[in-house]
Parts: sequence; C-alpha cells; structure tokens
Amino acid sequence: MAIGILPGKDRRLADPYLTCSVASGVGQARNLAVVASGDVVIATGGEYGTLCEVGLAGKVGPRVVSLDGREVGDHVLSACSPGEAVAAFRLASV
Repeated sequence: MAIGILPGKDRRLADPYLTCSVASGVGQARNLAVVASGDVVIATGGEYGTLCEVGLAGKVGPRVVSLDGREVGDHVLSACSPGEAVAAFRLASV
C-alpha cells in the first residue's frame, strides 16, 4: 500500500501510483507527518524537501535508506534499488 501525504488541498494532484492520498493543506510542514508515519524513510534525489525529511528522521527516529548512494550520515543506509533499500532496512532492524 502506498499512502501519500500531500502538501496541498487538492487530492487530484496526487501521484497516480498512490493507493490513498491525504490532502494536508499545510505545505511543506507535512514533511514531519511523512517521517513520523513510516517505519523507514527511503530517500531519492536530494532536493530540499527530501533533505528536510532525512534530517527530521534523524530526530524522530525512522531509519533512512538513500537510493542514490549519497553519504548523508551514520544514520543513513545506502542502496541501489528499491528492493535493496527494503532489504537494507530489514537487515538493520534485526
């Protein structure tokens, strides 16, 4: 299941791959809800929103896996594919 917490109020702007979308209307403040709601943060790219979520995860607690191999810090695992990211999370959680 893929749940998206949208920054705006219009659910029609949701990614079509989402199973369910939540229109928060709180802008980028939704990053905290995204991070606090998951068991793991899988980071792709490196835009400011993603970096914000990685930083929040360092404070709130979910594990972070980076898909682009970028070294962000000791609390961030690295993976080359989504499947590898899930495997890295599972290994780190044992």
